[in-house]
Amino acid sequence: NDDGKVMVTVTFNAAQEGSYTGKVTLSSAGVTPVTINLLATASDGGTAEDSYLNIAKYKTIDEAGWNSTYVNKLYAYTENTDENYGWLTMPVYGAWVGVYYDNHPQTWIESNVGTSFKIGKSTYSTYNGVTWNASAPLLGSSIYFNKQSDDGRARAMGVNSGNNTKLVSVAFYVTNTTEVKLYGLGRNGVSSTYPAYIKVYECSRNADGSVTASSSALKTETNTSTSTTTPFTITVSDLNASNIYKVEVGNYRGYLYEIAFKTPLTVTPPVRKGDINRDGNVDIYDVTALIDIILEGDTTAPYTIFPQYDHVAADVNEDNSIDIYDVTMLIDIILNEE
Repeated sequence: NDDGKVMVTVTFNAAQEGSYTGKVTLSSAGVTPVTINLLATASDGGTAEDSYLNIAKYKTIDEAGWNSTYVNKLYAYTENTDENYGWLTMPVYGAWVGVYYDNHPQTWIESNVGTSFKIGKSTYSTYNGVTWNASAPLLGSSIYFNKQSDDGRARAMGVNSGNNTKLVSVAFYVTNTTEVKLYGLGRNGVSSTYPAYIKVYECSRNADGSVTASSSALKTETNTSTSTTTPFTITVSDLNASNIYKVEVGNYRGYLYEIAFKTPLTVTPPVRKGDINRDGNVDIYDVTALIDIILEGDTTAPYTIFPQYDHVAADVNEDNSIDIYDVTMLIDIILNEE
């Protein structure tokens, strides 16, 4: 700057959440170098301000700025501990109506839905009442219909017209998700031309913490049923729990009322190469651990001598063996970080 000051911005994408430290050294000819100690905390989602929702952190959803009057009616969480997964379920309509959070916008939800629109000379609401038994699907969705609309019927996302050609959609940005289910009812009309759908887009994480979705969908599943009495289910599976996804659900003719996200109960954080003793740091203590592994011959699975060590992290150069070359590379990593 004109006053001789220098502005330095440091950005860092952490491999997993936690506290991180670092150093930045500024040097220039003729002046003494200045070292600045850095301290930062990385979060992987779960609050109102986050750009995506970590589904595995369902318990923090109460603390994410949701309207406390309705929060216990607007989502459900169930676990299957025998098979090591859980489901977080939300009503689709609540992603934009004020019953959720007039004053607490969630950055991990976006929608193109307004309060109403016209088809010809008629005006329609984008969340209509329906009359089927909402407790029938898998996750106890009847709790969402304790709060009823003015005419006594449950609300759902949809337009009460078989002629609707306007897309209504909502998108959730999520991680720690392996499967997504969408529930709804059909409407009379050409649903093969205007289907309900789920689209899943892979996302990249930017340096400022925001996420950007790919331009084309990784997976797309649709429903073409016109039944107004039998609920349909759309499922997208085989997602990677480590990835961030934009999950978009949309509808032209029919009603959507519930979306459910499957999450693993045990989430294994990404391996940080060199963090052999699993303390979150890569330092001289990891060198000691690595030398112990090599000297004791604990270099082949099932690694029974030092089960407390991360043997994947010990293969620092990723050549599928743990040896002196990994020690050399680990020391280089530590020296370059200091």
